[in-house]
Amino acid sequence: MTRRLQTAYRASVLWGLCSFLLTPVVQAESPRYNYVTHCMGCHGPHGEGVAGKIPALNQSLPAFARTVEGRAFAVSVPGASNSNLSDADLTDVMNWLLTQLNADHQSRGLGVFTVAEVSGSRKPVLSKVREARAALLKSLAQSGPVPPDEY
Repeated sequence: MTRRLQTAYRASVLWGLCSFLLTPVVQAESPRYNYVTHCMGCHGPHGEGVAGKIPALNQSLPAFARTVEGRAFAVSVPGASNSNLSDADLTDVMNWLLTQLNADHQSRGLGVFTVAEVSGSRKPVLSKVREARAALLKSLAQSGPVPPDEY
């Protein structure tokens, strides 16, 4: 091995070790782990979504969680409804999202999601998500601030 390759190899090993040691531990099956493995690919690491394509959870979930209809919508969108997470795990993820990505939800008096609520609202899967979201936002506008209609 040439000196340049040895240096590059050592640097990559050191970088990998530092990345491993500095990465926060995510316990398997924790709500954060489930968000990372089932939701983050589309919604982003901080729930920011993708402009024009994927809604920002960190802006919309608190508004949706204000009403029974909004809460049902949040768990019946295809990504949530079709995920292989159990009802209990999806419930934990929804509550984690409210407390971690939407920390001010407590001041709004929002209740936590329950397993019974998620189980009862998860099916059927919404097929016309944009239309359902637009109708829901109109309804929510009567009771407080709402996220933008366009994501």
